[in-house]
Amino acid sequence: MILGDKDIKEALNKGEIKIDPLHEDTIRENGVDLRLGRDFIRLRNFKGDIYDSKSKTGEFQKEETNEFVIEPNERILTVTEEDISISNNLVGFVNLRSSYARVGIIIPPTIVDAGFSGKLTIELIGSEFPIRLHAGDRFLHVVFAKTISPVENPYKGKYAGKATVETAKF
Repeated sequence: MILGDKDIKEALNKGEIKIDPLHEDTIRENGVDLRLGRDFIRLRNFKGDIYDSKSKTGEFQKEETNEFVIEPNERILTVTEEDISISNNLVGFVNLRSSYARVGIIIPPTIVDAGFSGKLTIELIGSEFPIRLHAGDRFLHVVFAKTISPVENPYKGKYAGKATVETAKF
């Protein structure tokens, strides 16, 4: 069952969903808009034809800024401005807001697992032309759904509770 705006407000009041900071204008018909954070990572100086998860052949450049340009077909990791926590009876499905999709930015399918807490790390894939993005822009939309029963093992993975963007942990 997908939560509507009334259900989302009720879940926020009960503490089943926590979003900090929460901007009232971001609660939408059937989800919540999230804002672009200030941290991002790009892969630089890639050596060779194959990225090796064991040797980490690339150099990652982490930056904190109010705006950045995503180059054509570039992949960037970034985070939401908001910290988000969801109870063990909810999951979230994250989508790019359509205005960004209409200029060619893509994100891979992203799920917020039941019990997750922290900032969401999102991979952005650039368009065919450079695009300047600004911290604080509403760029994601998360739709919440209830599980039939609470999960027995809520998310406690290696990315739980993170306050900044991080590279892959193989």
